[in-house]
Amino acid sequence: MIYILITTCLIKDNYYNIREKQYKESIPNITKKFNNIPNTKIIILENNNNTSTTFLDEFDVDVLYTDNNLTINTKNKGLKEYNDILSCINKYDINDDDFIVKITGRYNIKDNSNFINELMKLENTDIDCIIRYGNYYDLESTCKTDCISGLFGMKCKYIKKVKLEDENECIEWKYGTIASTEIPEEKVIELRNLGLLLCPASYSHYIEV
Repeated sequence: MIYILITTCLIKDNYYNIREKQYKESIPNITKKFNNIPNTKIIILENNNNTSTTFLDEFDVDVLYTDNNLTINTKNKGLKEYNDILSCINKYDINDDDFIVKITGRYNIKDNSNFINELMKLENTDIDCIIRYGNYYDLESTCKTDCISGLFGMKCKYIKKVKLEDENECIEWKYGTIASTEIPEEKVIELRNLGLLLCPASYSHYIEV
């Protein structure tokens, strides 16, 4: 089974309206792309509200609400997002050998995306991970202790190995390190282009990665 986890954050800050607009534009694009892949379940994760509904319920896929953004005492957004993923694993009883795709809900997937093309073939392979090493601010980087966490895929058992013990640790470092040291190299598909339009924290422009 392939689980597509779309991460969102509806915190009422100065960027709320921008994020809401991006989610409403991007999530239909995301669900359309992944709906064509067999044996998948799409779930939206939101971490500021576990008591009521939001516009996210209008996208005709499951929505899991948590309060991780409010109750976890850290400024590390990656740690909060990781706890959303763990909450989803527990809620949906996701098995260790199920494949989890994590995508940021503000981003867009291009037509003929390399990531989607590889995911389409996943059922007939022994692949445990699809990842782009490096980072978005240095597109030439191939550092295998870093990765683009806006879109990656990894079997559940490896995602559960993440341990964030330092407030300043980046979740991208953890995913990259696990992919490059814990998973056999022949079971990792390393992409140099995901076919993803990524919007950095400035919310002002998109970068193709």
